[in-house]
Amino acid sequence: GLDVMIVCRPAQIAGGVIDHCWIRTDTVSAGMGTRPGVAQGQQYDGYGMPVYITDHSTDVGTSFTKMNNVDEACVNSKLKIGTPIGRFLPPINQCQSFAYGVINSCRTGPQVTPTGK
Repeated sequence: GLDVMIVCRPAQIAGGVIDHCWIRTDTVSAGMGTRPGVAQGQQYDGYGMPVYITDHSTDVGTSFTKMNNVDEACVNSKLKIGTPIGRFLPPINQCQSFAYGVINSCRTGPQVTPTGK
């Protein structure tokens, strides 16, 4: 299967200087969103709106970061489409903090292995 990845693309807010990110495993592509079935990171994703875990299987990423030492089954269990995850409150609760929070809660070791002996 695929590795556990953080996938990102420019969001259509703040002139695209902010990335919208989500998680992709071999069976799930999901992240934070406001409206199921609608591309995330749009102008209407306003501060304080309710957010959910949404399907990102049709979203196209522009950057891909492999996550090392992560339990994929754990990640998949936390990515149930439609689950409410609070309100969109950057920088406290936004797509990147959600994605990395899920990854870190399922981490089994360091992301980067020290080099040397």
